[in-house]
Amino acid sequence: MLAGPAGNGEIAVSSSPSTGSGRFRRLARTLRRPFLALVAALGLVVVAVLAPWERPRSSPEPQPGPSAAAEEAGPPPVEQDRGRTVGEWRETLAGGRMPAAAGSGFRIRLVAPDGTVLAGAEILARRLDEPSDLRRFLAALAEDPPPPDLLRTTPAPDGRAFLAADPRPGEEWAFAARAPTRACAFRRLVLPNPLPTPFDLGQFVLAEGARLRLEVRTAAGEPAAEARVAVIAPGLAAVRGVPPARFARTGPDGRVTLAGLPPGPCELTVERAGSALGRWTDLRLAAGEEAFRVVVLPAAGAIRGLVIEPGGAPAAGVRISARPQAAADPAPSLVFAAGREFGPPPPTATTDERGLFALEGLDRGREWEVTAEAPAGPASALVGRLVRRHGVRCGEVLLLRLPPARTASGVLLTAAGTPAAGARIAAVAAGSDRAAPGAEALSNADGCFRLSLPPAADRLAVWHPAGETVFPLAEPPPPDLGALRLARGGDLVVRARGPAGEALTAFAVRELPPERDERPLLERLLAGESTQAESAADRLLRVGRPPAEAGPDGVARLAGLPAGARRFEVRAEGLAPLVFAAGIRPGEVTTFVAVLPAAAELEVLLRSPTGEPVSSQELFLRPDDNRRRFQDTATATTGPDGRARFRSLEPGPVRVSDRPAVLGGSPLGRIEVVPGPNRLELRLPEEWPFTVRVLDAAGPAAGVEVRAEDPRQGLGFLADLIHGPPPITGPDGRVSLGPLRAGRLRLTARRPGSAPLQAEVELTAPDQEFELRFAGVEVSGRVEGASGRCRVRLAPQAGLAELSALLGGSEEETALALTDRIGRGRGVVSACDADGRFRFADVPPGSYTLDVETSGAFLPEPMPLEVADRALAGLLLSLTPEAVLVLRVDGLEPGRWLELTARPKDGGERSLRIEADGRWRLGGLPPGPCAVEVQPSAGGDRRLWQVDLVAGQATELRWRRPPAPQDSTSGR
Repeated sequence: MLAGPAGNGEIAVSSSPSTGSGRFRRLARTLRRPFLALVAALGLVVVAVLAPWERPRSSPEPQPGPSAAAEEAGPPPVEQDRGRTVGEWRETLAGGRMPAAAGSGFRIRLVAPDGTVLAGAEILARRLDEPSDLRRFLAALAEDPPPPDLLRTTPAPDGRAFLAADPRPGEEWAFAARAPTRACAFRRLVLPNPLPTPFDLGQFVLAEGARLRLEVRTAAGEPAAEARVAVIAPGLAAVRGVPPARFARTGPDGRVTLAGLPPGPCELTVERAGSALGRWTDLRLAAGEEAFRVVVLPAAGAIRGLVIEPGGAPAAGVRISARPQAAADPAPSLVFAAGREFGPPPPTATTDERGLFALEGLDRGREWEVTAEAPAGPASALVGRLVRRHGVRCGEVLLLRLPPARTASGVLLTAAGTPAAGARIAAVAAGSDRAAPGAEALSNADGCFRLSLPPAADRLAVWHPAGETVFPLAEPPPPDLGALRLARGGDLVVRARGPAGEALTAFAVRELPPERDERPLLERLLAGESTQAESAADRLLRVGRPPAEAGPDGVARLAGLPAGARRFEVRAEGLAPLVFAAGIRPGEVTTFVAVLPAAAELEVLLRSPTGEPVSSQELFLRPDDNRRRFQDTATATTGPDGRARFRSLEPGPVRVSDRPAVLGGSPLGRIEVVPGPNRLELRLPEEWPFTVRVLDAAGPAAGVEVRAEDPRQGLGFLADLIHGPPPITGPDGRVSLGPLRAGRLRLTARRPGSAPLQAEVELTAPDQEFELRFAGVEVSGRVEGASGRCRVRLAPQAGLAELSALLGGSEEETALALTDRIGRGRGVVSACDADGRFRFADVPPGSYTLDVETSGAFLPEPMPLEVADRALAGLLLSLTPEAVLVLRVDGLEPGRWLELTARPKDGGERSLRIEADGRWRLGGLPPGPCAVEVQPSAGGDRRLWQVDLVAGQATELRWRRPPAPQDSTSGR
């Protein structure tokens, strides 16, 4: 028997059998709204009578038995677009939301930066229930008209608008406002508790957008009609509050105009049938600017091939797709940084009746990963029949053989031996905690099931009220799994009492993951320890176990828990949460009486620097613990009187800030909260504008990006992604910044071709002017041996002594310094011209390394460089053509894979995972002796080779499946 915290509860174990989970687990929530309790209770009674809780309403009825017709029909239809977690299944079972109260919604006001009211605008909103909802919402901002599933309204002539909705405390919402010729304004927030009705979002400021007139031409110089143009904002567009992309199509003359673009750096992508994808990353727009640009699309290549079934027949209707391999592209695209959904789709094709396909419009200078995926069958819903081929270049002809389809069937039994009807079965791929798309099924009344298995599936996850179990799959899995018996689970029954011993009827119990290792992540990584707290199988089951809420009898029950020691949390409104441990025994009921301590409440009065109350300001509360400094535990918004209230807090030291924890910075105040009411008065610090003047050897430096940030934030290179594009100096070298808070600031000046210039200053008064001066030397040279586009990277060199001193500081100093070190370690990049020449200006003295980023060749070792007070010119970087290793694979069984590893004699290692027969290419290897290892999956015999790689040539090896061992008794 395990005991909980001293004085806070008792555990008793009885041998009575489990009774299952109750049907009124949502009743406690309705008790918070007495005027809706009667309606909710009647609705739950109807649901309990008409639809048993074990089966969602949309699920098909279980089959009467394991008949042949049921076996042919296969599993019930499921969603094919994504895998679903158990939490999503349980949400389906839980029912819908209560109707919105009258007047519920959001108040918003739209204005321009100068305060004028905007007309002709619209406001869009969406509740973010899933991580993918944010991406869908951002993609919808580029559409006109918006999709019908978004909440939408238009403001009145005075700019005010009301958006009718049904918000609840703790929900996450996304809002966007847009108007013609204006850049979109975006806001994402978590609603506070308590939530005013209606909730005032304040003002949305729509900045003046930029305008781009574009002329697109083909490689032959002709106008590119019907070309799809996208202007994409870089980095964390959603965090910065700018639209992720704008899309348009060119007219017959190849021209198009895009308005309302966000100011700052953008990426321009153009795609058109018959041409390769065009991408330009040097586009920078200013607010109110109207720019004109002519772009020429590169010539396109093609990949053709034949897809056949396992028996050799042509495979028709197979979907073929290609995506560029990241290693072949030295310039990372902002498309992927902003989210792949906002960029052009990958090239796709479908095989005809002869099994032939052609992927057109590919960039000839890149290597591609080609995937052939068979469609799902109408009866068996087969999924996962796919083949991947890496390192494919335009002009190649491929022969792709699909692996045979794999299905599995069996019978599910409870621990008592009875059929487990209505159980959810999902095939899960190795290293994943999400069910594979389409690989899901429901057991029928006799416990029988049948489902498809993707090639990488290594286990079945089963959810049932009698127990939740993960079954490992053999390699390869047999088509008939036989009888699978669920592990006998145990029940946990919890009763709760208040601080005075009074019985509670409104509380919830949930299972917690295992206690995390609270040591710093850096310390665990340096020690070589795993940072994974629990296995994917445990996490898969845990994510589907929703909290159990107490019924009218004051009892909360978690049923079907796996045996072993578990951690649980009890929460009740107005009381501090209680965490306890309990030992779950199979087939037994564990009873726990939780005594919840009194909660702490904190009322914060926020004042401006002049003493007036500050309203509509979101405040963030987090524990005053250095180990959890990046974890906000509560948020609240100040009201008209400047007061914000945090409820149900755990006693202990906390810090309050007006910035999210991820942005760091100094908190506004600290306090040790005790049970009962606590009060804290905070005052916002002074904020002053200031000016920065940038100079170089020739005088004022124009066109320089200047960023000012709190050095305690430790954002490094992430600052540009979070805060948006920095301002640029004018002809006099000056730029106005702020207003920013008084105190220590870090100024960073960047311009193309120059090393970043940093300085720390102290802001003590308004309208101060700080001076930055580029005083470095010029470094230039030439790259020899590059066959295509290349870039040279100049990066500062960090020695071991410096790193050791860095790790010897405090945890916070180490984390912030390492973040900054990572940012500065990225260095500065110079693109080479047609002759391979590069140039860096204003490089300060220090130790650096020069490296080359290109495809088809490599620099054997980065060139060390010592920069003093004299310019360095005529540097020569000689590239070595890469050696290529080709492995021909024959006889690889479906569902298995090979791990190809190349270890050159001079050091380094490259590996490739092989999933099907064919010729597999591993490039980027230095010439010379190399050890090659092929390790099959499922512990097969490995192969070793010693080869001499030749620069610019391919060395081919062959792997064949070894013959099966013969049975010595077969002839008797």
